[in-house]
Amino acid sequence: MSSKNNNNAKENTLNIVWVLMRRTLTAALFIVLFCMFIGNLTKTNSTASSADMAAVTENIRILSMFQNSSIEEVEAQMKEVEEIYGVLGKESSQQSLKARYASFFSGSCVIGDSLTEGLSVYGFLPSESVFSVIGASILDHDLARTAAKTYPKYAFFAYGMNDMGNFGGDAKSFASEYEKVLDEFIKVSPKTKVYVNTISTPSKEAIENNHSLKYYKIFNEAIIEMCGRKDIPYINITDILPEHPECYEGDGIHAVPDYYYYWLDKLINEAGMDS
Repeated sequence: MSSKNNNNAKENTLNIVWVLMRRTLTAALFIVLFCMFIGNLTKTNSTASSADMAAVTENIRILSMFQNSSIEEVEAQMKEVEEIYGVLGKESSQQSLKARYASFFSGSCVIGDSLTEGLSVYGFLPSESVFSVIGASILDHDLARTAAKTYPKYAFFAYGMNDMGNFGGDAKSFASEYEKVLDEFIKVSPKTKVYVNTISTPSKEAIENNHSLKYYKIFNEAIIEMCGRKDIPYINITDILPEHPECYEGDGIHAVPDYYYYWLDKLINEAGMDS
């Protein structure tokens, strides 16, 4: 009997310790959430954004969950909190990165076709920093002319995907026309630091469906040769999609939003915008 009583006493003690530990963790979590709640309320901005107000509302809801809860309920609620803040944390991180890109490209621009257009469509850069249209071609000089009149600090050109078909695979003629566009741009805005992107790599399936895309390698060689001759730096982006195939859109040409993190980081690094 004595041994049994001792075992029961030990078991009861462990249960008490466990309950106290869970209550301590719950209290700590409550304090953290409360601090986040207060932090949102006391932001220095004079007018709270809708995102800020949503965060405040969510914190209030989460705090209210823990009132008069049992240990079992707290466990379930803590799991929900982890899921909620996992999502919120990811969204917050993405917004921070997009704000960083907008800051770096303030007063600069990217000029090109529908792949370029994704920069503004997906909210990576403001529309005034992106000069693009679906189906854009180097044969149409209007986009570059318009961009030049903004006198940007940096200008990144990204043409070629549509022009492989427009020029029937004639890379030399394409590069000759590209050179004219660059000359026009530099004449209008001579202080702009100009960079030329290579053509991104189409998927094998895309090349099978559109045979003009098979010229992307010789067109990129023509771009690199032209840049060397004109002493204009080029940025090789051919490796991004092959290294991150999950970023291909279904057509094997365009890209999902995650692609633009890799592309913008490469532009910033290659141009030394972060130095």
